[in-house]
Amino acid sequence: MTSIISFPEPFPDEDFRSIVFRYHLRSANKEFNESRLELFGTQSYKLPLFPKNLNHLVNKLPKGHRFSINGLLFDHTWFGLYKVFLSADRQMRVFSNIRYGTNTQHGHPPVKELSVLTLTIKYCPLCMQNDEYEYGEVFIHRMHQLSFLEVCPKHKVRLLSNCPICKNHLTNPDQGVLLKLMECNNGHRLPVEYIVEKEEFVKTQISLAEELITLRDRHYELSNEIIRDELLAQLYRRGYITPAGLILKKQLFSDFNRKISSDIRNALNLTNHSLWFINNIFKKEYMVSYIGFYLLLTRLLGNTLVDVLKPNALISEKIFLKQELSQRNQNQKELVTKGMSEIIQARQQIGASIEIDEKKDKMRQRMSVLLLDNDFKTRSEIRRKKGYLFNWLLINDTQWLEERIPRKIDSKWRKLDFEDMDEDLQQKIHIAGISIDSNYPLPIRQSTLLQLLNAYDRNHYKTYVNEFLPKAKEEISKFVETPKQFLIRSIPRNYEKLLRQGMTSTTVVRFKNAASVSYYLNGDEEVDEHIANFLREKGSLIE
Repeated sequence: MTSIISFPEPFPDEDFRSIVFRYHLRSANKEFNESRLELFGTQSYKLPLFPKNLNHLVNKLPKGHRFSINGLLFDHTWFGLYKVFLSADRQMRVFSNIRYGTNTQHGHPPVKELSVLTLTIKYCPLCMQNDEYEYGEVFIHRMHQLSFLEVCPKHKVRLLSNCPICKNHLTNPDQGVLLKLMECNNGHRLPVEYIVEKEEFVKTQISLAEELITLRDRHYELSNEIIRDELLAQLYRRGYITPAGLILKKQLFSDFNRKISSDIRNALNLTNHSLWFINNIFKKEYMVSYIGFYLLLTRLLGNTLVDVLKPNALISEKIFLKQELSQRNQNQKELVTKGMSEIIQARQQIGASIEIDEKKDKMRQRMSVLLLDNDFKTRSEIRRKKGYLFNWLLINDTQWLEERIPRKIDSKWRKLDFEDMDEDLQQKIHIAGISIDSNYPLPIRQSTLLQLLNAYDRNHYKTYVNEFLPKAKEEISKFVETPKQFLIRSIPRNYEKLLRQGMTSTTVVRFKNAASVSYYLNGDEEVDEHIANFLREKGSLIE
């Protein structure tokens, strides 16, 4: 197998299709299908939303490369969002196809079903302008590729998929054609259009986009079963599910259509509710088709999907039960048992025929109350407190228990000296941080520092940081830059660029105009003062 000599370093939030296209531009290949053959072992002109046969690409990269299948997939596609809403079996099939190109049944991501993503590539002119200056080329931003999103969340300008002047499509992903510059194929420079109308509609779009980004980035801790359970619990609290487990669908959809604006329902293709749509809304195998609906459903219920899915979702159930206690003035233990039983009954009777036997029901209730009343850090603490209860659920109701208790510490972890590891990583991170050149052209992020560590240390940090590595975590935070800190650090680098362009003296305003639009987007008076002081020291400031 012929190795790939080099592969483009991905830009922040760059869509994977864009990375592949930039590889093609740097290669000696005349046709895009030749590049596809090199990278993925298949001859095709298409740039699909999700890659296929990534293992072929990673295996062809030179020794010592820092790319991984998971890194490319979860950091540069929207697969993390799919993963959250796909059933476990479907996840395995889809991931197998993405990794090995297996073409198994149901192994293709259901792009057409997922209306929150679009196959039409969109660009923000201001992002392109900034990218063109900062990186020397334009690229697709993953954040912009949501079907309902009309504006760039960062700049509040209209996203473009067609040239406003000649109306031509900016890209043709079916033929492997993306933009190389900030202009259409006819040479028209793409204009910037700020959105001033429908302010609330725009705010809602951006808020929904931020929710999806959060869900996508929490793919490692969420599943469609967790989402389904919490949605049903919310519906039960609001009276849309009876104690017998019947969903009042007519009332639910009537309120949905009445209280959710038609603009946002149209944007998410949720204007027509077919019988198939209504009958399958909470079946796990179809949840990936209803992502947009779930986003708006939680808003109907007075919340957001992200808030509903907080790490310890049972906390909200405890609040609910306490409210019921106040209203009914009954014995607390009887009410907790009754309330928990009703919630579990409602969850299990919706769209499923599985019944929980009486003992399992009681054990779940007892464990739920125990977890709510205690802040357990380890499984050993639970076992010491209620050994029989813990062991019984571990044997007879494993999945339910695993989702609610602290993660199991593998035996090999116990052999590690986390205190020594923490201090060692702290020192290595410090060395990595001070080794970064002051002219490094990108904001310093956690990933920037971790890439400077070897794979062994990097894996230790990612695996143990939240529980065992407080010093390393604090050390890395010292070097991670805010947008404003990055702008201040970039002043000397931008000054050198201006000198090379023949600008020996300037005002602060002219400096910002020539340097980067980021000085207006992320800067403030403090940044302006740093610019002025630097230029004054150089004798280049025009007061």
